[in-house]
Amino acid sequence: MNSGEGRASALEEAMEDLIEKKSYCTDVIRAFRAAIIARNRLVERLELDRMEPWKPDEIKFRGGLPIIRQHGLFLEKDPWKEIADAMIPALQEGLPHLRNDLERLRTCLDNGSIDLFDYFKAYADEPETLLGQWAALCDADPLSVGLFLNDAARIILAIRAKEMAPVIEGLLWEKGYCPVCSAFPMLSVIGDKGQRRLHCSLCGHEWRFKRTLCPFCEYEGQAGMTYFYVENEKNESVFACERCGRYLPTINVADALTGFNSDLAAIGLIHLDFIMQEQGFQPMAPCVWNRF
Repeated sequence: MNSGEGRASALEEAMEDLIEKKSYCTDVIRAFRAAIIARNRLVERLELDRMEPWKPDEIKFRGGLPIIRQHGLFLEKDPWKEIADAMIPALQEGLPHLRNDLERLRTCLDNGSIDLFDYFKAYADEPETLLGQWAALCDADPLSVGLFLNDAARIILAIRAKEMAPVIEGLLWEKGYCPVCSAFPMLSVIGDKGQRRLHCSLCGHEWRFKRTLCPFCEYEGQAGMTYFYVENEKNESVFACERCGRYLPTINVADALTGFNSDLAAIGLIHLDFIMQEQGFQPMAPCVWNRF
């Protein structure tokens, strides 16, 4: 068994273990199992052309301008077809009600009616208009098209984030959104010394952030900001800010991060999503599993 197969096997085992320990995750895991595995395999296997040597504008970076708004992270020669060939069947496997939409999207990609790079070259400028046009052209629900495009973005950005990590290492970043891709975190992890690290919902990058500060609105203060804890689950909590009405699931992993997968860790906390949304809070980063 090669290392890639070993990691995929370990990921599947982690999913089964999560289902066994937390049965309420079963439906979500079954729906996205194939997509999570396919996405992780591509992130590990794909070798993107390295970007031209580049350094961020440190003053702009310290002021909160992330890498993606200083330098393009998508290239025309990135393996768009390979991503589509792997991810569309994976999404169809777990989400059969989207099968026809995704099949029509695949047809449009194969016959050249749409070019994935056209979407991603405008990604930093939020190309929702193009998504709607593609959905109409493919006769598909925009949510189905958007689901695939989000996975494609996650794959490329996860690889680029690893490339960019050494570039921004040591630079000051004090924002609650990702310094690489500008997305908000889906998970907060408290380490052994009480340090808080945020995990990006898109590229997977992680960065340190103050525990006393709301990542979404940057409010700092005791009033209206708190952690809710789950009975008998001392390592699980949720940060909530009444100023902006956002929440962030949080885990304490002081022991170790061996085999840690942020997607599975976040899915394992969906009971907190239910609780917080029933109280009127919204997730800091909308994910496919926390939109109720």
